Amino acid sequence: MDASSSSYMQLTNIYGVPVKTALIGNVDNGTQTLDVSSLVPGTYFLIFNNGAIVFREEIIKQ
Repeated sequence: MDASSSSYMQLTNIYGVPVKTALIGNVDNGTQTLDVSSLVPGTYFLIFNNGAIVFREEIIKQ
């Protein structure tokens, strides 16, 4: 992680349309939550961006 870069998380639906975005700022302890309780069941993709570092993860909400 790049502590000097602002970070954000974005959740997209299966079509790539953003459904939730959270600006995290500088990551201090490596822990962040994103409330998905209002989303309908389905497949989503979580994108975590920290400067040049990008993680993508498939999320299935039942």
